[in-house]
Amino acid sequence: MFISAPVARDLIVGSIAFAVSLSTQAGAQTAPQGRDAITRADIQKRLEARFDALDTNKDGVISADERKANSEKSRARMFARIDKDGNGSISREEFSAQRRGPARRGMGGQAMTGRSANASMSKADFVNRRLAMFDRVDTNHDGIISPEERGAVRGKMRQHRGAGAPPAPASGG
Repeated sequence: MFISAPVARDLIVGSIAFAVSLSTQAGAQTAPQGRDAITRADIQKRLEARFDALDTNKDGVISADERKANSEKSRARMFARIDKDGNGSISREEFSAQRRGPARRGMGGQAMTGRSANASMSKADFVNRRLAMFDRVDTNHDGIISPEERGAVRGKMRQHRGAGAPPAPASGG
């Protein structure tokens, strides 16, 4: 099965990274299939909470300024995590020791939203776009992403990427 570059990018950036990060967090795991499964209802609840945290001025939309501020905070946290000795710079050893993996964008990035970085996003758009990613991974449509479904998507993405080849550019732009 072939996956187009835009769909592949959505799957890897959104579905896998997001589902994996949420399913491995401790706490309110309600999936009947165990700790490694995650429900759509749980994802929706967490997305709504995430939106509320990103909407710092509580006007019901995430603006470009709010997205930028969140991105800056995320970069600072990532830098601090890699800078193990806390000296304000990242050595070759610190850089090499970091976890390797696909580039990930923040929750408000264009890769995940399909929108301009300057566009505002309502709570409904924020939640529904990400739930659509969940639905693409939930291949049996039971409202649960099982470890097998996550593994299948990972396998498709590895196959699509090939031997470290960068993803093809999106068409139409």
